[in-house]
Amino acid sequence: MELGPQPESVVEPPEPPASRFAAMFKLSAVALPRLPLPPPSPSTSSSSGSDSSSSSGQDIASPPVAPAAASDDFYTHCQWTFDGSTVIATSAERGVDFFVISNDRPETPDGARELIPDASLHLSEPTREVAPAPNFSIAYPETNCLLVGCKDLPIQLYHTPWHNAPPRVVCSYKLIKKETEAYITPASMLWLASGTHFVVGSTRRLDYFDVQQSMHKGPVLTCPTVASGRRAAGPMSMKGIIASLSAPPPWSPGARWIAAGTWTRWVGLYDMERERQAVATWSVADAAATEWGVDVGGRGVSQTIWSPCGRYLVINERASTGLLVYDVRVTKRPVAVLLGRASSTPQRLSCDVVSMNQDGSVFEIWAGTQNGEVLRWDDVGRKGTTQEPSGRLAVGGSAPVGAVAVNQAGWRTATCSGGWAQSSDAQLDAAQHFDLSRERIPGRPRSAAERSLRIWDLHPETGSTNDAMESD
Repeated sequence: MELGPQPESVVEPPEPPASRFAAMFKLSAVALPRLPLPPPSPSTSSSSGSDSSSSSGQDIASPPVAPAAASDDFYTHCQWTFDGSTVIATSAERGVDFFVISNDRPETPDGARELIPDASLHLSEPTREVAPAPNFSIAYPETNCLLVGCKDLPIQLYHTPWHNAPPRVVCSYKLIKKETEAYITPASMLWLASGTHFVVGSTRRLDYFDVQQSMHKGPVLTCPTVASGRRAAGPMSMKGIIASLSAPPPWSPGARWIAAGTWTRWVGLYDMERERQAVATWSVADAAATEWGVDVGGRGVSQTIWSPCGRYLVINERASTGLLVYDVRVTKRPVAVLLGRASSTPQRLSCDVVSMNQDGSVFEIWAGTQNGEVLRWDDVGRKGTTQEPSGRLAVGGSAPVGAVAVNQAGWRTATCSGGWAQSSDAQLDAAQHFDLSRERIPGRPRSAAERSLRIWDLHPETGSTNDAMESD
């Protein structure tokens, strides 16, 4: 018996890698910046003292009283603590919020959990840098400290104010100019892996502090990055503000090195424990154009980040459409440039690295863009020359993604979005006829519509980040 013509089988086109990357993630939790909590009244503090015995056994992850309505603030940076349990988010208006990520939170209409800060720190002055202790763990409250560097103030070591407790400064460290005794504003800070010392970057200098020393002694060592006085600048000099500091993993061969990046587009490697001079310095200006004829722009190094193996150094600049990858054994020439990132804004857009194999020699880079996306470049340690992104994740809205942070386990990611929106001509005209009785100046810059902190989880069937990336 003859069969009729069989219908042709329809072959589904393969799913593009960008779609597979976005499908790996599920929005888990959302948080909006809120107005600072009012200080506790004397009556409240006295009444709470009588119940101190009952509250002492309270879980550290329990949320405080809900703050007031959300403000016009937005988060500029977020980072995970060492134990991977807490996200520390820094806002544009002098606020630092702590979120202990757990599964017992109320859900938002889109199914994600609503995050309320478990602790908040409102600073009196703007800060450029917040650095949590390298051994920060909520299981050990004595490690819940972070360094804060503000303008016209000494560097302060705060203890995390859990349970709406008042902020407590554990110690202060003096960083001043000897000629005028004016405070030097830190532009970057970095804890060493031991947790006993930290490094501060500022204008044309690096300062090495001992955590256990009092503020009256100042830094243990000061390393000028450029010759001072009448001496000519040497081959290892590096001008500008040290805007970025990073160290490789403690298990890597070059663990004692520190990478410093400046607004003048220079990068230097330093060994603060052995000598006051740079190990190597080089300029990243026009590096991609010289090697591959690609113009990626750039207006100063905003971030330096090491590969998990400690062999590669990634340079992230402001207003740059590409990331430069250097092999630290050959510092003068980049080995790869990662293209395709929309970034013409001077706002900092940080990135993070994810290991793809056991020794970390092959890794991925995830970076935010100014149009509300997270890009992924895979096989960075294996591929060379120019490389386009292999995946995209729409974070939500079109606001810049100021930070992407992946926890050490690799299955949970934090992103923060937000930026200042440009005022319209009508708003600027209204500002000229401003009534002081009104609460907000019409012409004042407003934050973008999307201004949230978001927590993303990998789907259960995807497994860990490494497994998911290998399946692509």
